[in-house]
Amino acid sequence: MSPPRATWWRQATPGTTYWRCTVPAKQLPGRVNGLIASDLVCENGEYRIPAQIGQASIWQYVGNATRGVLMALLSEQGFRVLMEVDDNYLALAPGMRDWQADFARGGASADGDKPSLAANRRIAEWADGVICSTERLCEVYSEVNEHVYHCPNSVNPDDWAEPKPKDGPLKIIWSASGSHHIDAPLVRRALEWAVKQANVEVYLVGYTAPSWRGRFQRLGWTNSMEEHRQRLAAINPDIGICALYPGHWADCKSDVKALEYGMVGAVSVCSDVEAYRPMKGKPALFCKTGKDFERTIQWCVRHSDEVREMGRKAREYVLAERQIKHWISRWEEAIEG
Repeated sequence: MSPPRATWWRQATPGTTYWRCTVPAKQLPGRVNGLIASDLVCENGEYRIPAQIGQASIWQYVGNATRGVLMALLSEQGFRVLMEVDDNYLALAPGMRDWQADFARGGASADGDKPSLAANRRIAEWADGVICSTERLCEVYSEVNEHVYHCPNSVNPDDWAEPKPKDGPLKIIWSASGSHHIDAPLVRRALEWAVKQANVEVYLVGYTAPSWRGRFQRLGWTNSMEEHRQRLAAINPDIGICALYPGHWADCKSDVKALEYGMVGAVSVCSDVEAYRPMKGKPALFCKTGKDFERTIQWCVRHSDEVREMGRKAREYVLAERQIKHWISRWEEAIEG
């Protein structure tokens, strides 16, 4: 096996670690490390990070002093130091109202190491490059660094089971973290209607919308990507909901949810927003308003055969165009410079 060409320094979120570190690292190849205190050693008066393997050092959405200092140390020692982002950390996300001032400025903390948007910007300005998951993110980060690299989220088929035959009730799933509560109004009426229909099952995974009425199948959030994939395979959905209000934050998100749905043979019903632009012209359905979602879900329920055929084609699209082996050259470009 080839030696690692890069080291990814991951953050805490298992989902982003999987998509933005584990999948490309396996293909490159590279290694994925979680930062621990013992990674920094001092020998003969010189500080080193022995766990850094390969010429490139890729740091996931870094935004605090400790990681910035370690990145600078590696840069001084001749490593190519890159920041990787899959969200817009140059702007506040919805829901940050109570603490946005401190987060934006990098306010005081006991050890002076509080993460902030300000630190993310400062580090992005001097890093050797910024790796972005979408073209819109590339546009955003090109304002602070002229070396940006578009490396889309991509699938490793070995991690996904072959979908089971689609039969029985039509199954609709909305898998979303709690942050998507702001998108819930887009699909509430559509899914409350669907759950009342005969031979239809609706699954809410992660954000379970407790105030919604109806016989929803509710499953809490899991931080395990393996468990998440197993759940999707067990549910075996026909339709996946990709609801998203447009905005400076949402526009920089990716279409990873549609990739996941596609890998289990489900057609995505997407908000017609920038994040899902790569799915345009592909086996997917698009909606601008809550009323659009309602009409589209009603059509899907009444045309289950067409829906299942679209789901089959959605998986074909992902396998044909979005495998990591098709896109690893983008990561190679980034680490080589």
